[in-house]
Amino acid sequence: MVSDLPQYLQKPIFSTRQQRRAVAMEQRVDELAATLKLIQDQNASIQKAVAASTALFEEIKPSVLDLAEWRPVLDQAVTDLREDLGGVQRDLDHVICNPILSLKPTDLPPLMPQPSPHDVFVTATTTSRPDGRHDDTAFRGARPGGLTTLVPPPVTGRSAGNLEAA
Repeated sequence: MVSDLPQYLQKPIFSTRQQRRAVAMEQRVDELAATLKLIQDQNASIQKAVAASTALFEEIKPSVLDLAEWRPVLDQAVTDLREDLGGVQRDLDHVICNPILSLKPTDLPPLMPQPSPHDVFVTATTTSRPDGRHDDTAFRGARPGGLTTLVPPPVTGRSAGNLEAA
């Protein structure tokens, strides 16, 4: 029945001040409802995040408590080390103040044993010119209990047929 009316009669062109206020208020109510829905969605996501972080806090709480128990032990160890270093510092100051107590490294006996005379190395030279095939680390004689190893012949780059007697 409304569709039978002409276009200009279907929609009222004139509206009163009160009707315009009612339409504006309805739009504001719709906007407020949409904002309230958005706030509720955000509140739900915040509650989920709080629950997740609470679960994480509960998970790491034993580790934090364990670390809190270690702190006094570590503080005591640091205090003990400082006291020990203080004692070493006092001893060092005492040695520095008394030059008689300070020793030079040359005054001390050697730390490594001196080699015996039969362990002296000699160089073996059979020719007047170096040919790159001699062994400079040959011992003068056999040592009792000494380690002997077989040394392979040096690589000269010559074929087997061109060897010279040295």
